[in-house]
Amino acid sequence: MSSAEYGQLVEFLGRQFADVDRQLAGMDLRFSQTIAELRQAMLGHFDEIYRRFERLENEYQAGATPPAVG
Repeated sequence: MSSAEYGQLVEFLGRQFADVDRQLAGMDLRFSQTIAELRQAMLGHFDEIYRRFERLENEYQAGATPPAVG
């Protein structure tokens, strides 16, 4: 391999590396956004489950209170 060919190879590989690096950066951003959206959805579901448990606990406590003896 001549010096000129080696230079061309280095230049070509440099461009390819830069292109792959840009693509990976874009994928990383999309992946991070997707994970953030999924996390928010999961937290919303957990909040709803906790609200339901709290409501059930309140209903149980209201029903479990012994009647006042008069």
